[in-house]
Amino acid sequence: MPPKAAAPNPLQAIRLYDFFDGYRNLVRTPLTFPQLEAQRQTNYVAPPPPPPPPVIPAAPVGQAGQAGHAGQAGQAGQAGQAAPAGQAAPAALDPQVFLGTRLAELDTWQAAAQAGNWVGTKILGSGTNGMVGLWEYLTPRRRGLPLTKQVAVKQTSRPLPDAAIEAEARHLMAFKPLGEEHVVELLVAPPRKNAADQVERLILEYCPIGSLKTIRERFIARNRQITEISLWLMFDCLVDGISVLEFGAEPAFNGTDNMASVTPTKDWRLKIHFDLKPGNVLAMQGRRGHSQAPLCMLADFGSTLDRRTWNKARKTRMRTRGTPRFLAPEQFTARWDYLNWNAGGVAGEYETETNVWGIGCIMYSLLTLQSGPDQRQPFLPTWTLNGDPPAGIVYGHDLNSFQGNPYSGSLTDLIQQCLYDVPAHRPSVLELKDLIRAGLQAARAAGALRDDWVNFMPDPPPGTKRARRRPGHRCQAQGIGGNSTRCRNIIAWRGGAWCHLHRP
Repeated sequence: MPPKAAAPNPLQAIRLYDFFDGYRNLVRTPLTFPQLEAQRQTNYVAPPPPPPPPVIPAAPVGQAGQAGHAGQAGQAGQAGQAAPAGQAAPAALDPQVFLGTRLAELDTWQAAAQAGNWVGTKILGSGTNGMVGLWEYLTPRRRGLPLTKQVAVKQTSRPLPDAAIEAEARHLMAFKPLGEEHVVELLVAPPRKNAADQVERLILEYCPIGSLKTIRERFIARNRQITEISLWLMFDCLVDGISVLEFGAEPAFNGTDNMASVTPTKDWRLKIHFDLKPGNVLAMQGRRGHSQAPLCMLADFGSTLDRRTWNKARKTRMRTRGTPRFLAPEQFTARWDYLNWNAGGVAGEYETETNVWGIGCIMYSLLTLQSGPDQRQPFLPTWTLNGDPPAGIVYGHDLNSFQGNPYSGSLTDLIQQCLYDVPAHRPSVLELKDLIRAGLQAARAAGALRDDWVNFMPDPPPGTKRARRRPGHRCQAQGIGGNSTRCRNIIAWRGGAWCHLHRP
């Protein structure tokens, strides 16, 4: 974990400098505190742009850990972060006690006659600061037969008030009236622990496919690459998600010029996620308009902040907000340790472009089946990016050099444009929407293949047998549709020869 970004004393300042020096450099430059203070009285001079790094290695094969797990571990969110300074590490939750908890808010969510039929059945994710479990509604007549109602319960183990879960509840409540599908839904208003208005758990929609991290791990374990069609579709979902963060609404293609546009929600304030990564994007199947790839939904808003006017001290505290390997240049740039730290439009420029960087990291990870881009590998592309000369340095590897690269240049170029060092060089949400649609149309016109749904799904438990077909026989009616076709409706064995449509 990085040190606290606030630097109230020389030791903290040096720890913060050392962390980011190693974060962005293959070869470190140790400094003493007097040397650091002297450097901060000089102006930053950008070094010559480095050439593209060596060829990116091939995707790993069959090393995915628990790739078959279908859990919602991404919703554990802050569970993996250290306790705030001055607080003892929270006591871990007991899984059996957690699953055995009767949640009063679920009883009141349904009709009174259904109260008491919600049961915790499985742990989906856990960490030092919390746990996520699956609760299922079991019928009162045949206990053990779950209905379609399943929810994910995210419980904090931190001392209350827990700032992270309070913040997440606040953002989810702001999303709820919007009705947009590319952010995870808060199903029940957060229960209040006491009169001090403290939140201890969240009731969220359950996503049985898991997160984009678990999807990536499944493809690794099955020695498959995600097809270009699937990547374009997931990219499109991510753009819709960060559009909700920026505008409070998803973009649509207007009928005038057929270009993407959006109508912002009144009085909406831009939200910066600060922790976009594959594990914090949940996947769902069976949604209208998402028949070829999962619906991807942004989740875990414990680090999210509404855009405000911040001074340098506040911006500095945000440098370590998020997960290492997915921090943005706005956080890790070397410019922070110079007198002209805010020149060049990078350090502390937390805007919607920070969210664009986040989804660029996610797409980089899905395409390479590896972690996010290596911030120690900045380079200046020696080719045009989607027809434009490179605007500056990008991070990671040249995705066109990916061994066995089966992807179009329009896809790899657009991902790398999201990873520009200077935020203003990254494409906007509406530009991304237009370019993704064009890329998807070109891929389909070229006959690109798409993934079978089974590739996104978890492996069935060992020993699971295929469900037997419903017993019965086909309707005997003939001549359906003006020809000799036989009706396909199935009737129970004792239900007669004809279905309800053709019964004499």
